Amino acid sequence: MTDLKKITTGMANGPEAIDENFTKVNNDLIKLQTGDIPWTGVALSSGWGAVSGVLTQYRVIGDHIEIKAYGLKPTKDIPAGSFYEVLTLSGHPELASGSDFSLTFFDANNLNPLQGRARISGGKLSVIPPLALTAGSRYVIGFFITDKA
Repeated sequence: MTDLKKITTGMANGPEAIDENFTKVNNDLIKLQTGDIPWTGVALSSGWGAVSGVLTQYRVIGDHIEIKAYGLKPTKDIPAGSFYEVLTLSGHPELASGSDFSLTFFDANNLNPLQGRARISGGKLSVIPPLALTAGSRYVIGFFITDKA
């Protein structure tokens, strides 16, 4: 939600501040009515953790789902060759990607990139790593944009 100005008795430019607040709220409502979702938190799935202090979020703008996901790492071994659920896009189980998209896995030193695939289905991001991942061995680092289904 938009940050609104606090209105106090006798403040300078009070009516203008009120009008500015109404404009901000109306703009937010228009975005919500058109299907846009502001930056919202995610819930990590079992078997995944995040580097301390890292904020992972998603938003929807028009026909695109954007995910900020930095420093995600498996906390248990993950086999190659099948999709593995990483996180849930909180509050929106209807979200799905139009198709699979590329995802890069790095080692703990942000080296040795490996290309994998990802998809969003039922409001959940799942990945298919290019090889088996051992707990804590590789990180998913990036900012992903994909088309909605």
